[in-house]
Amino acid sequence: MIRQMDFFSNIPMGFDKDAIVNIEFPTDSIALTRMDYVRNRLSALKDVLKISFNSGAPADEGNNWSTVTFDHAGKKTTWYSITKFADSNYISTYSIPLVAGTNFRANDSVAEFLVSEDFVRSLGFAHPQEVLNKEMNLWGPLDGRVVGVMKDFHATSLKDGIIPVIITKFKRVYWNAGLKLSGENIPATLAAVEKIWNAVFPNNVFEYQFLDQHIAEFYKQERQLSQIYKFFAAIAIFLSCLGLYGLASFMAAQRIKEIGIRKVLGASARGIVVLFSREFMVLIGIAYLIAAPLAGWYMYSWLQSFKNQVTLSWWIFAAGGLISVLIALATVSSRALRAARANPVQALKAD
Repeated sequence: MIRQMDFFSNIPMGFDKDAIVNIEFPTDSIALTRMDYVRNRLSALKDVLKISFNSGAPADEGNNWSTVTFDHAGKKTTWYSITKFADSNYISTYSIPLVAGTNFRANDSVAEFLVSEDFVRSLGFAHPQEVLNKEMNLWGPLDGRVVGVMKDFHATSLKDGIIPVIITKFKRVYWNAGLKLSGENIPATLAAVEKIWNAVFPNNVFEYQFLDQHIAEFYKQERQLSQIYKFFAAIAIFLSCLGLYGLASFMAAQRIKEIGIRKVLGASARGIVVLFSREFMVLIGIAYLIAAPLAGWYMYSWLQSFKNQVTLSWWIFAAGGLISVLIALATVSSRALRAARANPVQALKAD
């Protein structure tokens, strides 16, 4: 589970998520008239590198899903694409590369579409260039042509696979402002942004979230589950050690005279510890043979819920078995060593 969570944290998503802050943008008609003014004011801040107004970040859980009519086809696609609405600064702000064609024109009155590589494949085309300049209709009123093909990126959680994506312009639903920051003195930059925001929108609360934090929340439940499992695993190991120590103490008390005789006959403390430990290692081995397949089956089933997953490597089970043996040896040997160091005369006198 820890490896899977680390995998989600480190795998590239196909866009830039570092030092990007998303700010909730008002959706009323007055706010739309002030959009260009806000852009100019924010662009004047030296640590604000790029600004994009859009309906949401590249990876989001509140996506729109749509079918489209492509190239005057008689019917819409039978599969759904994630549809995002954004200005011409979107792909540069989030560093989404193009593999064919060009970006939007800045003119908001002209309908143009950017599509992902997976969208192209879903249409049945082999090469991105084949869809360029083709007409496409979205929701009836949005009619335009495909001007560019984006490299695939993860538009949802990494628990899902790559999904077809469409991006087009539609100013009325730009309820998010994405700001790419330089990364230097971020608190001061955010304070300056908030000052401008409150001056332009005095009746709206300034709310923001960093994109990397937003993406991390996709896996909040899995992280909490992982923490719970680690906590209960620690308790289980502690209780197991207590049980092992108690059993070793009981066996040492039952075999105290045997230990004394062995010592009188020349047995070393090391030999007695090995004798004790060997019996427990058999029990540990049986426990491992029962537990490892069950743990493997459970982890395999858990991983099937993720399209992007780590491999269930053999060394994880080997490491688990080795750690179990070392913990058991440390627990049992400590008690066996005390018994081995006891005075054999006193042991032989014991009732």
